[in-house]
Amino acid sequence: MGTALLCLLFATACGGGGGPTSAGVPGSGATHPVVAVAYQALPTLSVGEPLEGFQLQASTPTGNAPQWFLHSGQPAPGIELQPDGVLAGTPTQAGVFAFEARVVDGMYASVIGLALAVDDFGLYVRRGLVAGDAVEGHTIELATVGAAGGVTFDAVGPGGFASQDQTTGTATYVAGIAAHVGTIEFIALDAEGNEARLVLELRPDVTAGFVAEWGATDVWHLDLDVRLGDHDFATDFHAALAEAGLRDSESTSLVGTAADQLAERCVRVALHREMSTYFLREPDGSPGVDGLAISFAYEEPGAGYLKPTPGTYMGGGPNRFSVVAFCDGTRGGVVGTAFVDDPGNPRHENDTTGGDGEYGVFLNTITPYFNGSWSNQSIRYDAVSDDDIDTLRAILYGESVHGPRAAELERVVNGYGRALATVAAHEIGHSLGLLHTTPSTSNSLMNAYASIGPHAEPAFLPSRVEVLRAVLPGLGRGGWSPLMSGAQQKTTLPGGGIAVCSGGCCELRLPVTEER
Repeated sequence: MGTALLCLLFATACGGGGGPTSAGVPGSGATHPVVAVAYQALPTLSVGEPLEGFQLQASTPTGNAPQWFLHSGQPAPGIELQPDGVLAGTPTQAGVFAFEARVVDGMYASVIGLALAVDDFGLYVRRGLVAGDAVEGHTIELATVGAAGGVTFDAVGPGGFASQDQTTGTATYVAGIAAHVGTIEFIALDAEGNEARLVLELRPDVTAGFVAEWGATDVWHLDLDVRLGDHDFATDFHAALAEAGLRDSESTSLVGTAADQLAERCVRVALHREMSTYFLREPDGSPGVDGLAISFAYEEPGAGYLKPTPGTYMGGGPNRFSVVAFCDGTRGGVVGTAFVDDPGNPRHENDTTGGDGEYGVFLNTITPYFNGSWSNQSIRYDAVSDDDIDTLRAILYGESVHGPRAAELERVVNGYGRALATVAAHEIGHSLGLLHTTPSTSNSLMNAYASIGPHAEPAFLPSRVEVLRAVLPGLGRGGWSPLMSGAQQKTTLPGGGIAVCSGGCCELRLPVTEER
């Protein structure tokens, strides 16, 4: 078994690789603990009548009492949300007042939609919106306040109700697929005939094509939820986004601001789009005509699907998937490492950080290089904020972008996604048995010297594509078949070369001078 160590410009070197593991911290594919806020009916208020105190309830990963903050909107005039989660005060105005509360337990956080009714009846969304929009195929949690008796729901728009609870005045709705961007109108009716309406914008799910194609492809998950670095952010990816100006430097909770959330989603989509393109699939993640037998799941596969423990081997099976960890590394100048398949190792290794070494795509090395090579100055030193929300939404949904720095935001978001994908695709190439291109060939993804600058157009060479078509899908990597042999075959390249790595290691390092 060999090990490939990836840096930005390769200087050949060999050696072992210790490093931190993921033990005791979230990441390496683990689901983050969350602050859970259960549904609770808020009291109906009247103008001038004091609310002595209503305690909002939440359970935390640590068991400690959480802190509560306003995330967006405001409670009813005269009512305050206190840091301990108590609503108190005397309302001064009738109406329905929707707001979002952020509940924080250390680095873990959750945002919950709430509303107060003052001499009124209203309908609001508790959870399920992406930057204020409904998304095709996603579940929306609805709730009412100020109802007199039981509540019934109706809706005009694509999709349907998964459940309704008249007693609590809550419902869940799964948004359907619209022919184009549209709306969903919800109607709630209480026992006395009072009516409340809510209209939501319906947006396409831009991640819908990035799914695991079990039984037909290798399945890979790009794990952006690892935390190994020395910083205050919930994940190494969040710390890297902040360094690139794509997250507020103070947004150290898991949730972040609306602008943070949009910018992160834009980068994630750009990363998955570029990964699909590198492996000859369509930018939306679909296989297309010539796509290789590899698929990238936007969400980590859940119950019933298995990944190996970090540092161990896959083993055969139809429900296995591989992981690439996007994390902070400890080797100076190294931007990524990966196990290398060889003929003596018939099973695929887990390309993630932990276990017996440091493996992954190292954000703390890539991001400073990206800022230099892409001349990322204006965004880096003036991070995304509420003023950028409309622009980021347009970038996410492929609409025309407007605003004083719209073009620069679009360039940086897409460029950063491409830079991360270039390193990740190179590492996966090693994990599938590809050696470095020798001698170096212009724009080869597997070159020993590589660039992630804005003018680079890397791709797998045709000879390497031939190899990938032969080895994909592999045993125990989501495309498992009982007809496959227990050993991975070598593949002969045109000219007689062998495609499968036979050991050794390589190190991809940063260049002495950055591309400008």
